[in-house]
Amino acid sequence: MRLSTLFEPNYHAAVAIVMDGNKVLVGRAASNDDRKGKWTFPGGGINRNETPEKAAERECSEETGVACKTIQSAMPHRSKPGVAFVICRKVGGTPKPNHEFSELTWAPTSQLADLPDFYPPNLAILKDIGLL
Repeated sequence: MRLSTLFEPNYHAAVAIVMDGNKVLVGRAASNDDRKGKWTFPGGGINRNETPEKAAERECSEETGVACKTIQSAMPHRSKPGVAFVICRKVGGTPKPNHEFSELTWAPTSQLADLPDFYPPNLAILKDIGLL
């Protein structure tokens, strides 16, 4: 066993927090879980031999049509154990939701806390990483 394995979080999913200037990409979730109807970030499972950063980039592209590039390594958060949060920047594409989102928007970071139906755990995450 690698020594670093003892200290690396065991991620099973990755979430992309995609920035475009002072705005962040959010979508209204169409899922059948606690996110349904709430504004949240794109993300999903990490494939075998895939880094959390690459998974976040891939999931964002698949779910939103927006290409992004990691600007900060994956971070864990106590509110969602096993989920890697990856800050990315937009590098191309136009938002077009797949079946996982009913709509997408670029929301100013200064207004995320006031966005109706914003997924509550994401507020704590954004505050802790300094985006709110």
